[in-house]
Amino acid sequence: MTGISNTMRKSVFIVLLLFFAGCKEEVIQKPEHLIEKGVMVDIMYDLSLLNAMKYQSQSQLEGYDTNELEYIYKKYKIDSAQFIQNNNYYTSNYKEYKKMFDQVTERINNERIKLDTIINREENKKNLSLKEKRVSDSLKRKKSLKERLEEGAKTKDEGVLD
Repeated sequence: MTGISNTMRKSVFIVLLLFFAGCKEEVIQKPEHLIEKGVMVDIMYDLSLLNAMKYQSQSQLEGYDTNELEYIYKKYKIDSAQFIQNNNYYTSNYKEYKKMFDQVTERINNERIKLDTIINREENKKNLSLKEKRVSDSLKRKKSLKERLEEGAKTKDEGVLD
């Protein structure tokens, strides 16, 4: 009899689980002023950059009154309540929020690649310029054989080829 009881318990559990999964209600209600998903991704991207700057360049930002959230509120013309409501709404759906965060990560990586490319180009230009300067200086210092022979003929010094 206990075998039937365990089977029934499992069946009831599975039915209840399916029932609750099928009747899924939104835990967090959609905000009255919903920020579009793309704009929310932009906000998340900007916050990521601002936080990175804050912790990477603390000494450079010491003289500034930095509150990254205030900057975000002004830039996107939102207030703190709207931001919190929207952030809670988007975080309530883990899969969608992860997709949004993946977009932010991809964007940061793309920007890093662009910056690395620009930095490498500038370094290559600088290195090429230094090489050209060295070659030019080297050529200025070395006199041609003809110039040395002419100088030697004028001064009648020995060892013109030295």
